[in-house]
Amino acid sequence: MMSAEIESGGNSLPWPNGVMATVERYGASATKGADQAAVTATGPTDALWALLRWLGYRLRIRDGAGEAVWGGLINEVTLQLGAFEVGLSLEGMYNRIAVAYSTTDAGGSDVRATTAWAEDAESVARYGYKELLHTAADVAPAQATALRDTLLATLSKPNALLRLNGGAPGATIRAVGLLETFDWRYYSQVAGLEEHTDGGQEQALGQGLTATSIGFTQDGRLHDMGNRFDALPKDSNVQVTGSASNNGTHLLTASGRDGSSYTANTIAIQPTDDLVDSAERLNFLSANDIFQLSGSASHNGYYRVKGGGAAAITVAPNVGTEAAGASLTLAQAGSIRTSSVFVNEMPGATVTMTVHGQKIAQSFSLAANTSWTVDHIALNVKKVGSPSDGVTVQLCADSGGAPGTVLAQTTVTAGSIYPTASWVAFPLGNVVSISYGVTYWIVIFRTGSDNIDNYYIVAVDEDLGYGRGALRLWTGSVWTNRATNADLCFRVLGAWETTRQIQEIYTVCNQHFTALDIVIGSGVASNQYRTGDSTALAEVQALAAAGATGGVRLLVQTTPDWVLRLQVQSGSGENNLLLASDGRLRMPTGRDLPAGRLPAGQWVRLADVPANVDSLASLANIFIERAEWSDGALRLEPQGAPGVWDVGAVTQG
Repeated sequence: MMSAEIESGGNSLPWPNGVMATVERYGASATKGADQAAVTATGPTDALWALLRWLGYRLRIRDGAGEAVWGGLINEVTLQLGAFEVGLSLEGMYNRIAVAYSTTDAGGSDVRATTAWAEDAESVARYGYKELLHTAADVAPAQATALRDTLLATLSKPNALLRLNGGAPGATIRAVGLLETFDWRYYSQVAGLEEHTDGGQEQALGQGLTATSIGFTQDGRLHDMGNRFDALPKDSNVQVTGSASNNGTHLLTASGRDGSSYTANTIAIQPTDDLVDSAERLNFLSANDIFQLSGSASHNGYYRVKGGGAAAITVAPNVGTEAAGASLTLAQAGSIRTSSVFVNEMPGATVTMTVHGQKIAQSFSLAANTSWTVDHIALNVKKVGSPSDGVTVQLCADSGGAPGTVLAQTTVTAGSIYPTASWVAFPLGNVVSISYGVTYWIVIFRTGSDNIDNYYIVAVDEDLGYGRGALRLWTGSVWTNRATNADLCFRVLGAWETTRQIQEIYTVCNQHFTALDIVIGSGVASNQYRTGDSTALAEVQALAAAGATGGVRLLVQTTPDWVLRLQVQSGSGENNLLLASDGRLRMPTGRDLPAGRLPAGQWVRLADVPANVDSLASLANIFIERAEWSDGALRLEPQGAPGVWDVGAVTQG
């Protein structure tokens, strides 16, 4: 016969005189351990009223041999008193409350904020922390605080239950497994994330051109006979090298435009008007345009327009005389305007023009006073055209306000970067530790040569929303400010093994277990940062659901001695129980499984299953996802069962 005992402060409490207790049911699952139990009691009415004081105490159930088979926490006690039922419950009780709310700031933007936590010290001392993060929309800070205080005053004591239903006098004690109390606390972890994700502006990475077709004019325009300047980003700085007179940094103030081309046999060349067209179609050329003349007997080459109109233009350099008749082509160069004043220079020299951002660097420091190792850096990036190289990301130390020693780096190929902007992870090995109060740099560059049509773009924020660092661009020789200052959109993330994360959650949020037993590490890592919006139970279950290395399930279980245990699911051939055809459940030794033991998280082998049938669906070995003892019978729920209690009642010794 099963027996129930009550424990408080490590001491067992006797049942009141004249009270008889009966264990009605209790259950356990493979992924939560003990879950629910119910014990009924009969006896004198005054003695039954005393049971209400046991709310929040521990309940342990023992089998006929005195072995503990279930342990949990009493969360409800009700008394049946003839015409009505009355009781107390911890469901819906919260003794530590904060309000997460949205409000409108001075600039008219919606922002999220959270009040400080407030608690009922007496209730916390009696039952432990039971937290509620209440949400409210469109409220002022003072209103959110008032709401918090009202909720605390209303909810900080156990709920009184009253039901008008007849029944024989008695009491019912309902308990939950201790893991359920992890749902009473919210878990936050400030380590593992430094980020700035706002902003949708673009910064080119590795965009540039080296050619002999680039010219300069005194009106501040760059010219390209290849018509490639329409790809250049307006309001960006470009670095020019290889020019005879115009090297340096130049700000692009407009978008590029392509040039036109005109072929005709009506064009004469003469020293006075230079080029004369009897068809009067030279007005596509304007002052300071550069064009290339071809098809001439002696005047082929590059020219700059000095002035003129549809019928005639003057050019530099000077020309001689050539009668109309030959088919001449005037190819206008594409151009883009800058804020500079150039020295006139015809195409011919090998000129390199690079958009600032051969490398991009962003400094950062940690917001939270923690230290952690960097697992990866994520960037919002896309590719333009068809670059064939990759993108390298480095984590660097600071050296006098610029990137210094490389601490870690990795490269992602072009195939992993898409034409539409998306977050791309750059793994860094999770070995380099970063600390609060120290400045670090993210450095980004492409592995191949700059290209004007095939390059990369990273997202930046021109509203300068990141306050713990600055963006710098590489000119080819020095780090400099961006033409329009901005911050990089980035995420620096750490990673912990999931079992370590569960251990951290246990350390912070445990109130009722006496120990944590991690039988084996999961071997699976994930980012440890948590906002504090989810309960410890939700976090533990999500971490455990990822399993262990090799695709093995990770089971979270509890023992009747208040130990939280993490272990991997065993294989189907390891210490299976045997369900014989007589309905008896036997241990590997051949002895009956003692009455009241719950085999949740164990394998059961069905006796006498033909091999040809077993091969269809592994019927011989079945994993027990949940087990429940009820009314003297054991009921089993196999893993993946479409309905509850598919096996039904099983005989125990």
